[in-house]
Amino acid sequence: MPLNAAVSTQSRPVIHHRLVLSTHLGLKTYNRTFPRVEAALYLADVVVRVQGRASGDYAAEIAQVNGAIDRELERLDGFITSQSNRIEKILRKADPPPPEEGASVCYTRPVQVELAMRTPTVRRYARLLGMLEHTLCKLDHAWYAGAISTAEQLQHGNHLFRNFYRTTGATERLARGLARRVRDDTEMPGYREMLIKRTGRGLDDDEVAPVPAEGAQEMTVEEANSLQATEALVADLSAAPAGYDPTAPDRSPAPSAPPATGAGVVEPGAEPGPLAAGAPAEPDPSRWRRTRWEPGAVGCGRCWAARGRRDEYAGRVRQSRDFRL
Repeated sequence: MPLNAAVSTQSRPVIHHRLVLSTHLGLKTYNRTFPRVEAALYLADVVVRVQGRASGDYAAEIAQVNGAIDRELERLDGFITSQSNRIEKILRKADPPPPEEGASVCYTRPVQVELAMRTPTVRRYARLLGMLEHTLCKLDHAWYAGAISTAEQLQHGNHLFRNFYRTTGATERLARGLARRVRDDTEMPGYREMLIKRTGRGLDDDEVAPVPAEGAQEMTVEEANSLQATEALVADLSAAPAGYDPTAPDRSPAPSAPPATGAGVVEPGAEPGPLAAGAPAEPDPSRWRRTRWEPGAVGCGRCWAARGRRDEYAGRVRQSRDFRL
């Protein structure tokens, strides 16, 4: 056994956050969205920033994508806040009688989950999950008090779940599209259009598409595959290549610019050759000063006046020298 053996450097900080979930939709939203959002935010916020030169080349796009994700989370924050206020307003307006003695709304299987987050940006989504749980509890109280009907209670709950699901899908697609750009300079279909669209979305949109397999309590096969695709990009971009040197951070070449063609292009170290037939002639630097002082140009009156004063001063100097001699 060698002395002072090398140890693995694959150690990363992980943030733990405890959250109690009691409602049916709160637990389902956690099962079907949180692992996917956590992986996507880690990919977009951390992994793509440690890819050497490629990260520098795409720094502006990385900031743009993270800004679009922030705006999507802001939209979800505004939506959940408005829904919570709406339910409170319904309760105040209905003014239900206090519950009978010993009667209360309880839940059969509350669960305390410990959320593991690889980037602090996930804390925002964890807070939104807590807000969702609190809103769903108020919704159940309003339903129990008779302030809303069963159909309204189900409609409000499904609307909340669909908005969380929409944010999850948008975050995943933006993060994976960005990762492909940084990794191999390819563009995922619809990535650019989605990025533009997501930067100007409003806070509330009642036209929310139904969730595929909405009755599923855990991630579907498609959702599990989506999570696996995100984690595969995380692993691919996080893996150090063979012979990796930490002192040389550049692991990918800069995007090559299209080669310049046409007259006047000279390769490095080559002598400029004759111009091709029909090519425009190179400008004559000897004409620049003459055309600059040409009468009729903008500001030429002022320039000629200054030149006249300069010539007059030079003449006086020559006369004074002649007189001294």
